[in-house]
Amino acid sequence: MRDDKCKRKQALFDLLMKPDLEKADIKRLKAVAVGLYETLQAQIEATQDSAAKQGTRDQIRVTIRDYLWDENKGLPVSYGVPEIEAKTDAVLADLMMQARQASGSVHR
Repeated sequence: MRDDKCKRKQALFDLLMKPDLEKADIKRLKAVAVGLYETLQAQIEATQDSAAKQGTRDQIRVTIRDYLWDENKGLPVSYGVPEIEAKTDAVLADLMMQARQASGSVHR
């Protein structure tokens, strides 16, 4: 279970990464990946079948976007508006794919 959490945090980091970041931005990005993972896990655990309903997916997207935009814990200032929106969509798509795979393995 712990190994899976590490893989998911690393996957988030990889999704959020962009070329040519400064060392300080990379350090912050690591913290963003961990914090976003924990925030999303808490929200998903409180929601049954998070991928099934459009309203739930919309709430999760807002959570991701708000977290990435947050001045104190979000992405570094080197990320522009289009990049943050693209990263929000990428994280949501990955999360929904993971949820579908998990629910598919339960039904087998």
